[in-house]
Amino acid sequence: ENPTDVVSYVSCHDNLTLWDKLTISCPKSTKEECLAMNRLAAAMVFTSQGIPFFLQGEEFGRSKPIEGSNEVSENSYNLPLYTNALRYGLLEENAELYAYYRGLIAFRKAHRGLRLSEGVEVRECIRFMEDLPENVVAFTIDYADEVLLVAYNANPKPVKVKLPDGSYDVYVDKTHAGVTPLTQLKGELSMEPVAAYVLARV
Repeated sequence: ENPTDVVSYVSCHDNLTLWDKLTISCPKSTKEECLAMNRLAAAMVFTSQGIPFFLQGEEFGRSKPIEGSNEVSENSYNLPLYTNALRYGLLEENAELYAYYRGLIAFRKAHRGLRLSEGVEVRECIRFMEDLPENVVAFTIDYADEVLLVAYNANPKPVKVKLPDGSYDVYVDKTHAGVTPLTQLKGELSMEPVAAYVLARV
């Protein structure tokens, strides 16, 4: 019943890494499209209640290649360093993805509404929005003196979502995340394709 009993994740040491999962399941996608899917997945983890968990290296696009082939490993416990190594050169190559994870973590730490500890708080504070476009999920978290709005757009096209009354600072969008507002909105949120947004009511 309590959020602290739940672990939220999209990749771990078992099975494919998130990056490998995305590239295999969406083989026609470009690198930029895979990066967008990676960011959306990460935003879902870090804006969910419970304990966020992620595989080391997920934040820079870790892969587990099998030496001498074009394949990746789904179960690498008995494979050599070539497969299991952390390739820190990807930190530079995917620096914006790494910064996005850092921003999500900082925002989560700064907002207690994303870290509710009792089931009763979740039931009282979180409200899912209705009448949304297909493949869009959005909810508000009304906790203490703050109202957060979290929205995910899984569509390959932009969508618009009507905002509840008031003005909102945007802290997370398709490519940026952190504790400094990016812009302020009122009335409507225009969401880019395959993107998460996190707003706080002013």
